[in-house]
Amino acid sequence: MFGAGGGTSSYEEIENTDLIVLWGSNARETHPIFFHHVLKGIRKGARLVVVDPRRTTSAQWADLWLGIDVGSDIALSNTMAREIIAAGRNQLLRSTLPGLGADVVMEAVGVPETFELCTEMVRPGGHVANIGVHGKAATLHLESLWIKDVTITTGLVDTSSTPRLLDLVRRLSGSERDAARTHLVSLFELVGNQDDRVAKARTALANALF
Repeated sequence: MFGAGGGTSSYEEIENTDLIVLWGSNARETHPIFFHHVLKGIRKGARLVVVDPRRTTSAQWADLWLGIDVGSDIALSNTMAREIIAAGRNQLLRSTLPGLGADVVMEAVGVPETFELCTEMVRPGGHVANIGVHGKAATLHLESLWIKDVTITTGLVDTSSTPRLLDLVRRLSGSERDAARTHLVSLFELVGNQDDRVAKARTALANALF
């Protein structure tokens, strides 16, 4: 046996929460014991949201199934972060922080509100890593940060491994390449209707979560 399994939520939390989100997880088939506790939560009144391109067996139990297009996960996650902040629910994030704050906080959304939230959540001496692509100015609140001795770094995710990955794909035979490929999506499908996808995702999530 290599490694050990683990979950981000306890069975008790799943059974007594108001909302359960399965994102890219078909727990009905892959984690049947955990899904048993999901069903207990549903019977107690919890709403289930399933995010998956496929209408899985887990999605059959969902109040809302978001059958998003392949490659649109980032747009959806950014939408969720924006809606949480816009609805004033970010106090929940702060309440989960240990002690003086988090050692490392990553900003990956690229909007002023999330950057400012990250600088509020980092502990003295901590690190804020900004990897989001910003299109608007964000305020750096030095009136509260000057005493905290935090480090703020910027930059996109490193793509140094891309040449190696492409070389591995080139070495595959035709049949091996077909077997390894799960989806074939055109560039237009990925980026052509991004604004429309974000609008639809925001509407669906606002209705489901709030």
